[in-house]
Amino acid sequence: MRAYMLYSGRDPGEGAVLVIADTLKRAKVLAYPTLRSWFEAELIYIRGRWLRGAWAEAALQHYGPTERVVDDVPACPSCERWGAYPLEGGGADCGFCEAR
Repeated sequence: MRAYMLYSGRDPGEGAVLVIADTLKRAKVLAYPTLRSWFEAELIYIRGRWLRGAWAEAALQHYGPTERVVDDVPACPSCERWGAYPLEGGGADCGFCEAR
């Protein structure tokens, strides 16, 4: 299983879901109902990124190795982004904030 960030449109900053799936194609199918309810998005406009590194490994360990869509991923309290912020809390800022 892999961790993916799925979103509608050009920018995940408007809203994204974490999907645990085997392939990006399967992740899009799983994320479609949620993203459609948020943005009235069509499947063709859903984009995704394969998440890698320590954050992705922590997500897989935290959420388990079964297919799922997570629409309430813990986010950084400063920039409200996820993907570089510890899943179980931790420091005050995330990797995105430190990059600024």
